[in-house]
Amino acid sequence: MGTSTARKAPPKGAYWRKAKTAAAHYAAHGEAARLSVAEVVARYAVAVAPVGWDSQPDQNLLEATARTAAALNRFYETWEAQGWQRALAQLGIAAHAGHNWEALMPALLDALAGPGAHLAEAVARTALLDHFAAMGLLDDVAAAVTGNVDAPPLPPGDGAWHFLALALFHRYIADMGETLEFHAPSVAAGRERQEAIRAHFLAQLNLLLSLTGEEDGWQSQPLTWVENFLGLLANYHGR
Repeated sequence: MGTSTARKAPPKGAYWRKAKTAAAHYAAHGEAARLSVAEVVARYAVAVAPVGWDSQPDQNLLEATARTAAALNRFYETWEAQGWQRALAQLGIAAHAGHNWEALMPALLDALAGPGAHLAEAVARTALLDHFAAMGLLDDVAAAVTGNVDAPPLPPGDGAWHFLALALFHRYIADMGETLEFHAPSVAAGRERQEAIRAHFLAQLNLLLSLTGEEDGWQSQPLTWVENFLGLLANYHGR
C-alpha cells in the first residue's frame, strides 16, 4: 500500500490512501494546492478517527495520547498547588540539586508518557519535549534542576490540551512524514509544509475546544474527550 515505515496502515485502507494522496499533493504544491491544510489534516483524522466509522481505531494512538495528557494535567495541578518538587515527588522523581537535566528529563518523560516501548509512547514523549520546549522549560535548566520553578507555564487544562495538539501532529508526521518529505520540492519547502500542519493542529484545538465537552468530561474520561476531538477534526473541513 506504500504506507509510511512508521507502522502498517489502519483497517480503513481507502481512507488511508486518501490521506496519503492529500499529504503528497499538499507537499508538492503548498498553498497553491487544491487541498487546504484543513482538508489534508481532516482526511488523516478520518483515517484514524474512532467516531462514526466502520472499523476499529488505532487504540494505541488514542490511549497513549489520552493517558499522557491526563498525567500531564495532574502533574501541572500538583505543581500549581504544591510546587515543583512535590509534583516531581508524586511521580516518583526526587528533585534536588544533585540531579542533572540529562537524568531529570528522561525520568519525567518515563513517568508521564511511558518508556517509549511502542510508537504511540514514543510519539507522546516527542510531543512532551515539544511542549516543554514551547513553554520555555528546557531553557531554564538550572531552575528546573534545583526546584526553583515557581509555577507551571500554563494552567493544567491548557497545558494538557497544548500537548494533545502536538501529540496528534507528531503522530501525523510519524505516519505521513515520509510522504511529505518525498513529494516536497525541497527540504525547506517540506519543513514549511510541516510547520503549517503543526500550526493547524494547534489552531484547531483552540477553535474546537468548546465542542469537545465540559471540563468535567475531560477530567473523568480523557480518552472519550480525545476521541471526540479527533472526530471533530475529521469533520471540521466540511463546516
